[in-house]
Amino acid sequence: MSAYITDPLLALVRERGLIDDLQLEEVMQENNKSGKPIGQILTDARILDLDTQLNIIAEHLGTEVVAGIKDLEIPPEVIAAIPPATARMYQCLPLSLHGNSLRVALADPLNPAIVDEVGFIVRKELQVVVADPAAVV
Repeated sequence: MSAYITDPLLALVRERGLIDDLQLEEVMQENNKSGKPIGQILTDARILDLDTQLNIIAEHLGTEVVAGIKDLEIPPEVIAAIPPATARMYQCLPLSLHGNSLRVALADPLNPAIVDEVGFIVRKELQVVVADPAAVV
C-alpha cells in the first residue's frame, strides 16, 4: 500500500492488523471526501466500535479509558483548574486534581501538541485518560 497514514488512530488500527488494505483505502478516501473524523468512519463502517477504538488509544498511551464521563461529579476546584476558554479550545475536561497532577480527558488524546499546550497553560503535570470524545466536548 503506497498511501501514507497520517492519522494516529488509523496507524494504530493498521499496526494491530484490525483493518485490511481495501478498508484502509476506503476509510482514508471517506475522510478526505467528507472530513468526518477517522473514528466516526471506522464506527459507521462497522470496522471498529468506539469502545475498541478507545481501548486501543488507551493501551498505546499507557493509560485507561474512563467511561460514563458525563455522569461524573467533578468538584468545582477541579473544573477551575482549566480556564473555560482553554477547555473549549483544546476540547479537554479536567477530572481530578492531586497536588500538581491534573487528570484530564481529551477529545484528541493522540495529539501531543495539545497535551503540551494544556499542560503549559495550567502549569500542572497532566495525566491523560481516554474517554468518548463526544462526552468531552
